[in-house]
Amino acid sequence: MMLARFAFRSQLRASVSFRQSASSCSPYSSSSAASAEAERTIREGPRNDWSRDEIKAVYDSPVLDLLFHGAQVHRHVHNFREVQQCTQICSSFGGKTRFCSFGGKTRFCGFGGKTRFCVLARKLDLPVLAGKLAKEAGSTRFCMGAAWRDTIGRKTNFNQILDYIKEIRGMGMEVCCTLGMIEKQQALELKKAGLTAYNHNLDTSREYYPNVITTRSYDDRLETLEHVREAGINVCSGGIIGLGEAEEDRVGLLHTLATLPSHPESVPINALLAVKGTPLEDQKPVEIWEMIRMIGTARIVMPKAMVRLSAGRVRFTMPEQALCFLAGANSIFTGEKLLTTPNNDFDADQLMFKTLGLIPKPPSFSEDDSESENCEKDIEGNNVSLSKFTGKVLLIVNVASKCGLTQGNYKELNILYAKYKTKGLEILAFPCNQFGGQEPGSNKEIKENICTMFKGEFPIFDKIEVNGENASPLYKFLKEQKGGLFGDSIKWNFAKFLVDKQGNVVDRYAPTTSPLEIEDRRAEAWNMSEIENETHFYILILFRCMLV
Repeated sequence: MMLARFAFRSQLRASVSFRQSASSCSPYSSSSAASAEAERTIREGPRNDWSRDEIKAVYDSPVLDLLFHGAQVHRHVHNFREVQQCTQICSSFGGKTRFCSFGGKTRFCGFGGKTRFCVLARKLDLPVLAGKLAKEAGSTRFCMGAAWRDTIGRKTNFNQILDYIKEIRGMGMEVCCTLGMIEKQQALELKKAGLTAYNHNLDTSREYYPNVITTRSYDDRLETLEHVREAGINVCSGGIIGLGEAEEDRVGLLHTLATLPSHPESVPINALLAVKGTPLEDQKPVEIWEMIRMIGTARIVMPKAMVRLSAGRVRFTMPEQALCFLAGANSIFTGEKLLTTPNNDFDADQLMFKTLGLIPKPPSFSEDDSESENCEKDIEGNNVSLSKFTGKVLLIVNVASKCGLTQGNYKELNILYAKYKTKGLEILAFPCNQFGGQEPGSNKEIKENICTMFKGEFPIFDKIEVNGENASPLYKFLKEQKGGLFGDSIKWNFAKFLVDKQGNVVDRYAPTTSPLEIEDRRAEAWNMSEIENETHFYILILFRCMLV
């Protein structure tokens, strides 16, 4: 009996030992490079010293491992349900053909010459209108592309782009541009205008690059990225898969991006949509598993980057896109066209967000952007970005505590604010001592007067000047948009400006106009008139027709 029990135990130990040994060398072991490197990334954070072999090992991990561990890193670094929505428009005013194997000519981009779109863009400021429509549709980043090799000899067009950046950034949106190769000085000008990010894709590996691009070198592209990075602009750079490259080239692309001095803020992963008439028209379509490998690997080796599911998304079903989001993608392009290729329509994306429980990522701006992003100090001396009031109706008033108009205005401003603050109205009070010295106190005294004596609950800002050389930039803007009856200058305390939800200054009121007299106009600005709605509708139709 004892002998039989011993024999059984010996067999059991041998069986367990065999299974453990087999498990350790099994090709189905749960230990993979994706698992190890994801754990390291979560523990130590981003690194820029990746070897090509390390990235290849992650890329070659089982797809389910890439999905799972890409999701782990993604949830550790980002809000996993947030997805950035970007809208792209081609703002090119003419340009020579870019010699590449995968791009098609398009009347929208104007490759080869000026087009009717370009004339309309100039006359109607179509990029600005498109920016407003994109924002209304939920986009938080607006991308402008031009079919240029570089910006040499394009001073007028480049200056127009700078103006567009300022206007669209003023709407509270992030702004991205792709204008080809740029010099250091141009990068600085783009930064000064308020550019959030500059897109300049590497497209593929250094080794495969000459097979698809002949008009610029790989080092030319890296030099542009260097100028952008040194100017303090976020780098947006990724690539395209499905060009006929090998998997080694995809690894090479990711290795170059992951070993830049700092990781790109955005990494677009594009899947080739073959264009008829180009050398790559017969390329095999990219499969979803190839996208998952790229996205999961990018997420693990560049954890803080926005990994964008870009061109080619239109070919993937909602469940397939869901796998991409699970692997680590957290940005998409919205709108029906991406420069030369079709894209998913607005309704389909809205349904996808609802079905998958995705939420739009709000815009984010770096701390040193206060110069380009309109900021004012509040009564406590804190910087307040006016973009936080985007999407609200604003009544902006220069106030004073010792004016004959003070009591009546504060009483009616309080009534308006109590009635409409939950419906989208904000009243912004700017103390000013330029009229009769009727706001002489310190910020502390002013705050106490407004909050205690006049019961004001709306936002109160730092004491400013509204006229003259030292006038607040906000008031310079307001007066430029809406002049007064006898010139642009503010005439007295309690002048009022009404700004609609899109940031348009729609009306200006004299100091003697009481707040309750403005109530009807407020509703008009909030909901817009039928004429304005009709105008937006036809502009949208025009815009969509040009994308077809």
